[in-house]
Amino acid sequence: MRITHEGEGGTRSPARVELIIWTMAFTTFAYVTLSVSLSPLLTAISEEFGVSESAVGQLATVGGFVSTISALVSAPWMGRYARRTWLRAELGLLLVAVLLSALAPNFPVMVLGRILIGIAAGALVANCFTAASEVVTELGKQGRAVGIVASGTTVAVLAGLPAIAFLEDQVGWRLALGSLSVPLGLSLAGTMLLPAGRRATSGDGPDEAIDRGLARRLLRDDRVTLAIVLATGSIFVAYIGWITYYSAYVERDFTGGAGRIGVLFIVGGLAELAGNFGAPALSHRAPVRRVALLGMAGMAAALLGSGALFGSMGGLFVGIALLHLCTSFAYVGLNTLLVHRPAKIRGTVMALSSAAVGLGGALGALIGGAVLAMTDDYLPVFHVLGALLGVGAIGLALVFRSAGNSGIVDRGAPLWSE
Repeated sequence: MRITHEGEGGTRSPARVELIIWTMAFTTFAYVTLSVSLSPLLTAISEEFGVSESAVGQLATVGGFVSTISALVSAPWMGRYARRTWLRAELGLLLVAVLLSALAPNFPVMVLGRILIGIAAGALVANCFTAASEVVTELGKQGRAVGIVASGTTVAVLAGLPAIAFLEDQVGWRLALGSLSVPLGLSLAGTMLLPAGRRATSGDGPDEAIDRGLARRLLRDDRVTLAIVLATGSIFVAYIGWITYYSAYVERDFTGGAGRIGVLFIVGGLAELAGNFGAPALSHRAPVRRVALLGMAGMAAALLGSGALFGSMGGLFVGIALLHLCTSFAYVGLNTLLVHRPAKIRGTVMALSSAAVGLGGALGALIGGAVLAMTDDYLPVFHVLGALLGVGAIGLALVFRSAGNSGIVDRGAPLWSE
Protein backbone atom coordinates (compact mmCIF):
# COMPACT_ATOMS: atom_id res chain seq x y z
CA MET A 1 0.00 0.00 0.00
CA ARG A 2 1.50 3.31 -1.04
CA ILE A 3 0.97 6.54 0.81
CA THR A 4 2.38 9.58 -0.92
CA HIS A 5 2.14 13.21 0.01
CA GLU A 6 4.29 16.15 -0.96
CA GLY A 7 5.66 18.08 1.95
CA GLU A 8 5.04 21.75 2.45
CA GLY A 9 6.96 23.63 -0.21
CA GLY A 10 7.88 20.34 -1.89
CA THR A 11 10.59 19.66 0.69
CA ARG A 12 9.30 16.21 1.63
CA SER A 13 9.36 13.65 -1.16
CA PRO A 14 6.66 10.97 -1.46
CA ALA A 15 9.31 8.26 -1.03
CA ARG A 16 10.49 9.80 2.25
CA VAL A 17 6.93 10.04 3.52
CA GLU A 18 6.40 6.35 2.84
CA LEU A 19 9.66 5.47 4.54
CA ILE A 20 8.73 7.50 7.62
CA ILE A 21 5.36 5.75 7.85
CA TRP A 22 6.91 2.29 7.65
CA THR A 23 9.64 3.29 10.12
CA MET A 24 6.94 4.26 12.61
CA ALA A 25 5.30 0.88 11.99
CA PHE A 26 8.62 -0.87 12.73
CA THR A 27 9.06 1.19 15.89
CA THR A 28 5.59 0.15 17.02
CA PHE A 29 6.54 -3.46 16.23
CA ALA A 30 9.70 -3.24 18.35
CA TYR A 31 7.93 -1.76 21.36
CA VAL A 32 4.84 -3.97 21.24
CA THR A 33 6.99 -7.10 20.91
CA LEU A 34 8.68 -6.02 24.14
CA SER A 35 5.33 -5.27 25.74
CA VAL A 36 3.75 -8.66 24.98
CA SER A 37 6.96 -10.68 25.48
CA LEU A 38 5.91 -11.27 29.08
CA SER A 39 3.31 -13.81 27.89
CA PRO A 40 5.70 -16.55 26.62
CA LEU A 41 8.30 -15.72 29.29
CA LEU A 42 5.89 -15.73 32.24
CA THR A 43 6.32 -19.33 33.43
CA ALA A 44 10.11 -19.29 32.98
CA ILE A 45 10.49 -16.07 35.00
CA SER A 46 8.15 -17.50 37.64
CA GLU A 47 10.28 -20.63 38.02
CA GLU A 48 13.63 -18.80 38.09
CA PHE A 49 12.71 -16.27 40.77
CA GLY A 50 10.37 -18.54 42.75
CA VAL A 51 7.30 -16.28 42.51
CA SER A 52 3.78 -17.11 41.35
CA GLU A 53 2.60 -16.70 37.78
CA SER A 54 0.03 -14.12 38.89
CA ALA A 55 2.82 -12.14 40.57
CA VAL A 56 4.93 -12.17 37.40
CA GLY A 57 1.85 -11.06 35.48
CA GLN A 58 1.78 -7.96 37.67
CA LEU A 59 4.95 -6.76 35.93
CA ALA A 60 2.54 -5.67 33.21
CA THR A 61 0.48 -3.86 35.84
CA VAL A 62 3.53 -1.99 37.13
CA GLY A 63 4.63 -0.99 33.64
CA GLY A 64 1.11 0.02 32.71
CA PHE A 65 0.57 2.31 35.68
CA VAL A 66 3.96 3.97 35.19
CA SER A 67 3.35 4.47 31.47
CA THR A 68 0.00 6.07 32.29
CA ILE A 69 1.68 8.63 34.54
CA SER A 70 4.43 9.15 31.96
CA ALA A 71 1.90 9.80 29.20
CA LEU A 72 -0.07 12.27 31.31
CA VAL A 73 3.10 14.17 32.21
CA SER A 74 4.11 14.17 28.53
CA ALA A 75 0.76 15.43 27.21
CA PRO A 76 1.36 19.20 27.58
CA TRP A 77 4.81 18.86 26.00
CA MET A 78 3.85 16.83 22.93
CA GLY A 79 3.82 19.84 20.61
CA ARG A 80 6.93 21.43 22.09
CA TYR A 81 9.60 19.06 20.80
CA ALA A 82 10.18 17.31 17.50
CA ARG A 83 9.03 13.69 17.06
CA ARG A 84 12.67 12.77 16.42
CA THR A 85 13.68 14.15 19.82
CA TRP A 86 10.84 12.34 21.57
CA LEU A 87 11.48 9.00 19.92
CA ARG A 88 15.25 9.10 20.45
CA ALA A 89 14.82 9.69 24.17
CA GLU A 90 12.14 7.01 24.51
CA LEU A 91 13.93 4.35 22.49
CA GLY A 92 17.24 5.00 24.24
CA LEU A 93 15.63 4.47 27.64
CA LEU A 94 13.88 1.31 26.40
CA LEU A 95 17.24 -0.13 25.36
CA VAL A 96 18.60 0.46 28.87
CA ALA A 97 15.49 -1.09 30.43
CA VAL A 98 15.64 -4.21 28.24
CA LEU A 99 19.28 -4.87 29.08
CA LEU A 100 18.62 -4.32 32.78
CA SER A 101 15.69 -6.75 32.72
CA ALA A 102 17.60 -9.42 30.80
CA LEU A 103 20.45 -9.26 33.33
CA ALA A 104 18.22 -8.94 36.42
CA PRO A 105 19.70 -10.90 39.37
CA ASN A 106 16.37 -10.97 41.23
CA PHE A 107 12.69 -10.16 40.84
CA PRO A 108 12.83 -6.61 42.32
CA VAL A 109 15.28 -5.66 39.54
CA MET A 110 12.76 -7.03 37.02
CA VAL A 111 10.23 -4.66 38.57
CA LEU A 112 12.69 -1.77 38.19
CA GLY A 113 13.15 -2.70 34.54
CA ARG A 114 9.38 -2.58 33.99
CA ILE A 115 9.24 0.83 35.67
CA LEU A 116 11.83 2.16 33.19
CA ILE A 117 9.91 0.56 30.31
CA GLY A 118 6.76 2.30 31.52
CA ILE A 119 8.50 5.69 31.67
CA ALA A 120 9.87 5.29 28.15
CA ALA A 121 6.67 3.88 26.66
CA GLY A 122 4.30 6.53 28.01
CA ALA A 123 4.01 8.52 24.79
CA LEU A 124 5.98 6.34 22.37
CA VAL A 125 3.09 4.92 20.34
CA ALA A 126 1.39 8.32 20.48
CA ASN A 127 4.49 9.84 18.89
CA CYS A 128 4.48 7.17 16.17
CA PHE A 129 0.86 7.91 15.24
CA THR A 130 1.39 11.65 15.51
CA ALA A 131 4.49 11.51 13.30
CA ALA A 132 2.40 9.69 10.68
CA SER A 133 -0.38 12.26 10.86
CA GLU A 134 2.12 15.12 10.51
CA VAL A 135 3.51 13.84 7.20
CA VAL A 136 0.18 12.58 5.80
CA THR A 137 -2.19 15.50 6.17
CA GLU A 138 -5.12 14.42 3.98
CA LEU A 139 -7.98 12.94 6.01
CA GLY A 140 -8.62 10.22 3.45
CA LYS A 141 -5.03 9.02 3.70
CA GLN A 142 -4.61 9.34 7.45
CA GLY A 143 -6.77 6.26 8.06
CA ARG A 144 -4.48 4.19 5.85
CA ALA A 145 -1.42 5.62 7.61
CA VAL A 146 -2.93 4.61 10.96
CA GLY A 147 -3.51 1.12 9.57
CA ILE A 148 0.13 0.81 8.52
CA VAL A 149 1.50 2.07 11.84
CA ALA A 150 -0.93 -0.22 13.70
CA SER A 151 0.34 -3.12 11.60
CA GLY A 152 3.49 -2.95 13.70
CA THR A 153 1.36 -4.19 16.60
CA THR A 154 0.08 -7.01 14.41
CA VAL A 155 3.49 -8.12 13.23
CA ALA A 156 4.63 -8.09 16.87
CA VAL A 157 1.98 -10.73 17.57
CA LEU A 158 2.39 -12.50 14.24
CA ALA A 159 6.18 -12.79 14.28
CA GLY A 160 7.69 -11.08 17.32
CA LEU A 161 5.85 -13.01 20.03
CA PRO A 162 6.32 -16.47 18.42
CA ALA A 163 10.01 -15.62 17.93
CA ILE A 164 10.36 -14.78 21.63
CA ALA A 165 8.58 -18.05 22.53
CA PHE A 166 10.96 -20.00 20.27
CA LEU A 167 14.05 -18.25 21.61
CA GLU A 168 12.95 -18.84 25.19
CA ASP A 169 12.56 -22.54 24.43
CA GLN A 170 15.99 -22.72 22.79
CA VAL A 171 18.25 -20.34 24.72
CA GLY A 172 16.28 -19.27 27.80
CA TRP A 173 14.25 -16.24 28.75
CA ARG A 174 17.21 -13.91 29.38
CA LEU A 175 18.65 -14.13 25.86
CA ALA A 176 15.14 -14.08 24.40
CA LEU A 177 14.40 -10.83 26.21
CA GLY A 178 17.83 -9.36 25.45
CA SER A 179 17.35 -10.01 21.73
CA LEU A 180 14.75 -7.24 21.68
CA SER A 181 17.58 -4.71 21.88
CA VAL A 182 18.19 -5.38 18.16
CA PRO A 183 14.85 -4.07 16.77
CA LEU A 184 14.85 -1.27 19.34
CA GLY A 185 18.33 -0.23 18.18
CA LEU A 186 17.26 -0.28 14.54
CA SER A 187 14.25 1.88 15.41
CA LEU A 188 16.54 4.33 17.16
CA ALA A 189 18.72 4.54 14.05
CA GLY A 190 15.61 5.07 11.92
CA THR A 191 14.73 8.30 13.73
CA MET A 192 17.22 10.12 11.47
CA LEU A 193 14.50 10.09 8.80
CA LEU A 194 12.25 12.34 10.87
CA PRO A 195 12.35 16.13 10.61
CA ALA A 196 14.63 17.78 13.16
CA GLY A 197 12.35 20.75 13.88
CA ARG A 198 8.97 20.82 15.52
CA ARG A 199 6.10 20.85 13.06
CA ALA A 200 4.46 24.28 13.06
CA THR A 201 0.68 24.36 13.03
CA SER A 202 -1.66 27.18 12.31
CA GLY A 203 -1.34 29.84 14.90
CA ASP A 204 1.57 28.42 16.83
CA GLY A 205 5.29 28.64 16.53
CA PRO A 206 8.33 27.02 18.00
CA ASP A 207 8.36 29.41 20.94
CA GLU A 208 4.71 28.92 21.88
CA ALA A 209 4.20 28.58 25.63
CA ILE A 210 3.27 25.09 26.79
CA ASP A 211 -0.48 24.89 27.42
CA ARG A 212 -0.66 22.77 30.56
CA GLY A 213 -4.41 23.25 30.82
CA LEU A 214 -5.21 21.88 27.37
CA ALA A 215 -5.60 18.26 28.44
CA ARG A 216 -7.85 19.26 31.35
CA ARG A 217 -10.07 21.45 29.18
CA LEU A 218 -10.24 18.81 26.47
CA LEU A 219 -11.38 16.10 28.87
CA ARG A 220 -13.86 18.47 30.49
CA ASP A 221 -15.40 20.00 27.37
CA ASP A 222 -15.03 17.42 24.59
CA ARG A 223 -17.01 14.38 25.72
CA VAL A 224 -16.74 12.62 22.35
CA THR A 225 -12.94 12.68 22.41
CA LEU A 226 -13.00 11.65 26.06
CA ALA A 227 -15.24 8.69 25.22
CA ILE A 228 -12.94 7.59 22.38
CA VAL A 229 -9.87 7.84 24.64
CA LEU A 230 -11.59 5.78 27.35
CA ALA A 231 -12.73 3.21 24.80
CA THR A 232 -9.14 2.86 23.58
CA GLY A 233 -8.14 2.13 27.15
CA SER A 234 -10.93 -0.42 27.54
CA ILE A 235 -9.77 -2.51 24.60
CA PHE A 236 -6.36 -2.76 26.26
CA VAL A 237 -7.92 -3.79 29.56
CA ALA A 238 -9.27 -6.77 27.63
CA TYR A 239 -6.32 -7.37 25.31
CA ILE A 240 -3.44 -7.12 27.79
CA GLY A 241 -5.40 -8.98 30.47
CA TRP A 242 -5.99 -11.75 27.93
CA ILE A 243 -2.56 -11.96 26.32
CA THR A 244 -0.69 -11.89 29.64
CA TYR A 245 -2.23 -15.21 30.67
CA TYR A 246 -3.08 -16.78 27.31
CA SER A 247 0.19 -18.68 26.81
CA ALA A 248 0.00 -20.11 30.33
CA TYR A 249 -3.64 -21.08 29.63
CA VAL A 250 -2.62 -23.02 26.52
CA GLU A 251 0.24 -24.67 28.40
CA ARG A 252 -1.92 -25.75 31.35
CA ASP A 253 -5.26 -26.61 29.76
CA PHE A 254 -4.03 -27.91 26.39
CA THR A 255 -0.47 -29.03 27.26
CA GLY A 256 0.72 -26.78 24.46
CA GLY A 257 4.40 -26.01 24.06
CA ALA A 258 6.23 -23.15 22.35
CA GLY A 259 5.44 -24.52 18.90
CA ARG A 260 1.69 -24.66 19.42
CA ILE A 261 1.62 -21.25 21.10
CA GLY A 262 3.63 -19.81 18.22
CA VAL A 263 1.24 -21.22 15.62
CA LEU A 264 -1.76 -19.83 17.50
CA PHE A 265 -0.27 -16.35 17.56
CA ILE A 266 0.67 -16.60 13.89
CA VAL A 267 -2.97 -17.36 13.07
CA GLY A 268 -4.11 -14.48 15.27
CA GLY A 269 -1.53 -12.15 13.75
CA LEU A 270 -2.61 -12.98 10.20
CA ALA A 271 -6.20 -12.24 11.13
CA GLU A 272 -5.15 -8.95 12.71
CA LEU A 273 -3.07 -8.03 9.70
CA ALA A 274 -6.13 -8.52 7.51
CA GLY A 275 -8.06 -6.27 9.88
CA ASN A 276 -5.42 -3.53 9.79
CA PHE A 277 -5.90 -3.10 6.06
CA GLY A 278 -9.55 -4.11 5.96
CA ALA A 279 -10.67 -1.57 8.56
CA PRO A 280 -9.55 1.52 6.55
CA ALA A 281 -11.16 0.06 3.41
CA LEU A 282 -14.39 -0.62 5.29
CA SER A 283 -14.30 2.93 6.65
CA HIS A 284 -14.78 4.24 3.10
CA ARG A 285 -18.14 2.45 3.02
CA ALA A 286 -19.31 2.92 6.61
CA PRO A 287 -18.68 5.51 9.34
CA VAL A 288 -15.43 4.94 11.20
CA ARG A 289 -17.30 4.85 14.51
CA ARG A 290 -19.25 1.80 13.37
CA VAL A 291 -16.05 -0.02 12.46
CA ALA A 292 -14.68 0.70 15.95
CA LEU A 293 -17.86 -0.46 17.67
CA LEU A 294 -17.99 -3.62 15.56
CA GLY A 295 -14.45 -4.41 16.65
CA MET A 296 -15.18 -3.88 20.35
CA ALA A 297 -18.31 -6.04 20.20
CA GLY A 298 -16.41 -8.81 18.40
CA MET A 299 -13.62 -8.76 20.98
CA ALA A 300 -16.14 -9.09 23.79
CA ALA A 301 -17.82 -12.01 22.04
CA ALA A 302 -14.50 -13.81 21.50
CA LEU A 303 -13.54 -13.48 25.18
CA LEU A 304 -16.97 -14.45 26.50
CA GLY A 305 -16.94 -17.48 24.20
CA SER A 306 -13.68 -18.83 25.67
CA GLY A 307 -14.16 -22.39 26.89
CA ALA A 308 -17.73 -22.70 25.65
CA LEU A 309 -17.64 -21.81 21.97
CA PHE A 310 -13.85 -22.09 21.68
CA GLY A 311 -13.05 -24.91 24.10
CA SER A 312 -11.39 -27.38 21.70
CA MET A 313 -8.00 -27.11 20.02
CA GLY A 314 -9.74 -26.15 16.78
CA GLY A 315 -11.80 -23.65 18.75
CA LEU A 316 -8.63 -22.01 20.03
CA PHE A 317 -7.63 -21.15 16.48
CA VAL A 318 -11.08 -19.76 15.66
CA GLY A 319 -11.21 -17.79 18.89
CA ILE A 320 -7.77 -16.20 18.56
CA ALA A 321 -8.44 -15.30 14.92
CA LEU A 322 -11.74 -13.61 15.84
CA LEU A 323 -10.20 -11.79 18.79
CA HIS A 324 -7.29 -10.39 16.78
CA LEU A 325 -9.41 -9.43 13.77
CA CYS A 326 -11.82 -7.51 15.98
CA THR A 327 -9.00 -5.97 18.03
CA SER A 328 -7.60 -4.55 14.81
CA PHE A 329 -10.96 -3.11 13.78
CA ALA A 330 -11.39 -1.47 17.19
CA TYR A 331 -7.81 -0.16 17.44
CA VAL A 332 -7.58 1.22 13.90
CA GLY A 333 -11.07 2.69 14.07
CA LEU A 334 -10.54 4.48 17.38
CA ASN A 335 -7.09 5.82 16.45
CA THR A 336 -8.41 7.05 13.09
CA LEU A 337 -11.06 9.02 14.96
CA LEU A 338 -8.36 10.47 17.22
CA VAL A 339 -5.97 11.55 14.46
CA HIS A 340 -8.91 13.33 12.81
CA ARG A 341 -8.86 15.74 15.75
CA PRO A 342 -7.50 19.20 14.77
CA ALA A 343 -3.70 19.46 14.53
CA LYS A 344 -3.44 21.93 17.42
CA ILE A 345 -4.63 19.27 19.91
CA ARG A 346 -3.66 16.07 18.10
CA GLY A 347 -0.42 15.46 20.01
CA THR A 348 -2.12 16.00 23.36
CA VAL A 349 -5.05 13.77 22.36
CA MET A 350 -2.71 10.97 21.33
CA ALA A 351 -0.73 11.32 24.57
CA LEU A 352 -3.97 11.02 26.54
CA SER A 353 -4.82 7.97 24.46
CA SER A 354 -1.44 6.47 25.36
CA ALA A 355 -2.19 7.16 29.01
CA ALA A 356 -5.49 5.33 28.64
CA VAL A 357 -3.72 2.43 26.90
CA GLY A 358 -1.15 2.21 29.70
CA LEU A 359 -3.81 2.37 32.40
CA GLY A 360 -5.97 -0.11 30.53
CA GLY A 361 -3.11 -2.57 30.20
CA ALA A 362 -2.26 -2.20 33.89
CA LEU A 363 -5.86 -2.76 34.93
CA GLY A 364 -6.20 -5.71 32.57
CA ALA A 365 -3.19 -7.48 34.07
CA LEU A 366 -4.32 -6.53 37.58
CA ILE A 367 -7.90 -7.74 37.08
CA GLY A 368 -6.72 -10.89 35.35
CA GLY A 369 -4.26 -11.65 38.14
CA ALA A 370 -6.89 -11.05 40.82
CA VAL A 371 -9.43 -13.33 39.14
CA LEU A 372 -6.75 -15.99 38.58
CA ALA A 373 -5.68 -15.81 42.22
CA MET A 374 -9.30 -16.27 43.37
CA THR A 375 -10.32 -19.03 40.95
CA ASP A 376 -7.04 -20.71 39.87
CA ASP A 377 -8.69 -20.94 36.45
CA TYR A 378 -7.96 -18.92 33.30
CA LEU A 379 -11.44 -19.06 31.76
CA PRO A 380 -13.06 -16.77 34.37
CA VAL A 381 -10.26 -14.28 33.64
CA PHE A 382 -11.25 -14.11 29.98
CA HIS A 383 -14.98 -13.99 30.76
CA VAL A 384 -14.63 -11.07 33.17
CA LEU A 385 -12.51 -9.14 30.66
CA GLY A 386 -15.06 -9.79 27.91
CA ALA A 387 -17.92 -8.55 30.08
CA LEU A 388 -16.06 -5.35 30.96
CA LEU A 389 -15.31 -4.66 27.30
CA GLY A 390 -18.95 -5.25 26.39
CA VAL A 391 -19.97 -2.58 28.90
CA GLY A 392 -17.41 -0.21 27.38
CA ALA A 393 -18.75 -0.79 23.86
CA ILE A 394 -22.29 -0.03 24.99
CA GLY A 395 -21.16 3.18 26.70
CA LEU A 396 -19.29 4.37 23.60
CA ALA A 397 -22.28 3.60 21.39
CA LEU A 398 -24.51 5.74 23.63
CA VAL A 399 -22.07 8.68 23.40
CA PHE A 400 -21.91 8.37 19.61
CA ARG A 401 -25.68 8.21 19.41
CA SER A 402 -26.10 11.36 21.49
CA ALA A 403 -23.58 13.17 19.24
CA GLY A 404 -25.68 12.35 16.19
CA ASN A 405 -24.43 12.90 12.64
CA SER A 406 -23.01 16.38 13.13
CA GLY A 407 -19.48 15.38 12.11
CA ILE A 408 -18.16 15.79 15.67
CA VAL A 409 -17.38 12.07 15.88
CA ASP A 410 -15.72 11.39 12.54
CA ARG A 411 -14.06 14.71 11.70
CA GLY A 412 -13.16 16.31 15.02
CA ALA A 413 -15.01 18.58 17.39
CA PRO A 414 -15.88 22.12 16.24
CA LEU A 415 -14.83 23.29 19.69
CA TRP A 416 -11.22 22.70 18.60
CA SER A 417 -11.51 23.78 14.97
CA GLU A 418 -8.52 25.62 13.55
